[in-house]
Amino acid sequence: MQDSESPEMNERPAKRIETQKIYIKDISYEAPGTPQIFTEKWEPQVSQDMRNSHNQLSDVVYEASLIVTITVKIGDKVAYLIEVNQAGIFNLIGYNEEEIEGILAIFCPTTLFPYVREAITDLSSRGGFPALVLQHVSFADMYHEYVRSKKEAQGEGDDEGGSVTH
Repeated sequence: MQDSESPEMNERPAKRIETQKIYIKDISYEAPGTPQIFTEKWEPQVSQDMRNSHNQLSDVVYEASLIVTITVKIGDKVAYLIEVNQAGIFNLIGYNEEEIEGILAIFCPTTLFPYVREAITDLSSRGGFPALVLQHVSFADMYHEYVRSKKEAQGEGDDEGGSVTH
């Protein structure tokens, strides 16, 4: 008899993440300064805004989205603007609420990021500009910083030493 088939193992479902689908939910490209911007010396200022969100679709099914907005300027002129909302549907089986929060904040955007990077690189070069390749992002570091700052904010006014201030 194999251990993996013992009755004790079947009490709680095994933890697993299943990726059902990855898709572009929304995508936008604008190059308002063309064609004049092509005559400018190419010294771009790149700004990046990144955020993620999620929706629970059923008990174990979640849609996660990674939205990245890139604005590239030459001086005060916008060369181009790209926004990509990359989404995925994930089954998160056997996890508790805290674990799911971490998965949605780390695993899901990490899975979606290469697709966002590819779309941005492709759109920037198809627009006639040098290909823009996004650098790696540590969603784990971002999430841990968020959790730390959240705990600090909640800890303000709390005295964990057990004493009471009057």
